Order: sequence, then C-alpha cells, then structure tokens
Amino acid sequence: MISADFKASDRALLVRFVHGYVSNADLAEDIAHDALLRAHRFEWRGKSTFRTWLYKIAKNLCIDYYQGRRVRLKSAGLELADLIQDPQPSILDELQDCSLRQQLRNAITSLSHTDQELVKLRYYDGLLLREIARLQGENLSTVKNRMSRLKVRLKNKLLN
Repeated sequence: MISADFKASDRALLVRFVHGYVSNADLAEDIAHDALLRAHRFEWRGKSTFRTWLYKIAKNLCIDYYQGRRVRLKSAGLELADLIQDPQPSILDELQDCSLRQQLRNAITSLSHTDQELVKLRYYDGLLLREIARLQGENLSTVKNRMSRLKVRLKNKLLN
C-alpha cells in the first residue's frame, strides 16, 4: 500500500529517477506509474524508507525493460551504440565554465557503470548514502568507501 505521506512532488522525483535510466520521458512516466501500481499491490514492510523501497521497485522495472529490450535488439541485429542518446540537460549545465563541464562529463562517463550509477543516485537524484546502500543491497560503510574513492578518482581525472 502506498504511504500516506507520498506527494505529487515525490512522484515527479520518481519519474526523474527513472528518466535517468531510460532517457525517454514517456517511458519514464510509464515505468514510474508501473512502480506505483506495484507498490500499491504489495505491502511495504518498513525495513527501509518507503522512498528507498519504491525506488528499488522502479530500478528493477528499468532493468526488466532493458533485459527484454536487449533480447529484442539482438534478434533485430542492432548495436548498443545505435541507441546511445545525448544526456538530457542536467545540473552540470549550471556550471559556468563549459570546459570544466565537459571535463567533468568525460570523467563521469569514463567511470564504470556502477560508479556512474552511484554518482547519479547521490548527486542527480539526491539520495542519501543510507538510501543508496539499501537500494543497492550493500552496507552503508561500503557505499561510503566507494563514494570516497570515487571522489578521489574524479578529482585526479579533472586535475590531469
């Protein structure tokens, strides 16, 4: 059952979270809606925050979408590079120096997929480290260590 304190602004954040995975506004709306329907069907047990639980449902739906899509693409003979889109305008666009923005974007895209996801969850979606740990099924200390090492690697990439 959906938590009583879930608001329209929370729904917008959920859609933005999903959009970060699928890069398509209509598809993000559909997946977010499906996540809300699933949350309504199942009972939240309170082992994590409601938001973390709902985001985990949404993330799993995104994974399910891409797994199904991968099978269809392989049968159609399409390559992943054909599907990559330019990222939507983001918080990076608020940086004044275009050179620095491009360097930061390059540094982030050079990271592993799991590290890119960590950056996205923390800085774009605004999740707390504790929420990220629950969402990814990891210990909080593991996420803190990964984030610390990630910041050092990004700093070194930007300074070189």
